[in-house]
Amino acid sequence: MSESELPAIDATAFATLEEIADGDNEFMAELLNQYLTDAVQLIDVLAPALESSNALDLERAAHTLKSSSANVGAMTLSDLCEDLQCIGRSGDLGEAASKVPLAIAEYARVCDELKARLEKL
Repeated sequence: MSESELPAIDATAFATLEEIADGDNEFMAELLNQYLTDAVQLIDVLAPALESSNALDLERAAHTLKSSSANVGAMTLSDLCEDLQCIGRSGDLGEAASKVPLAIAEYARVCDELKARLEKL
């Protein structure tokens, strides 16, 4: 199954987040909105870091986005960011040229899904 065929948000991981929120829709909305606010800033670092061959910026942004994405159930995005983190750590950004656009596209899918879920809260 390709990454685009996987759900943007893993149902099991999101259910865990909902359990933590324990029915508090305001808290859940706050978590999701904070993710959306923070993630856009991180995703906006990836392409410029690649273009300027800044492996450290790529690694740091990918690391933070990996963790926060996993927290909201965006497992495909988290996996892509883990790859980018490793690429950044290696200093050889050759593979990043194909991964950064995938991460940006996956981020768009995640945003759409989370915004749809926010509307239902």
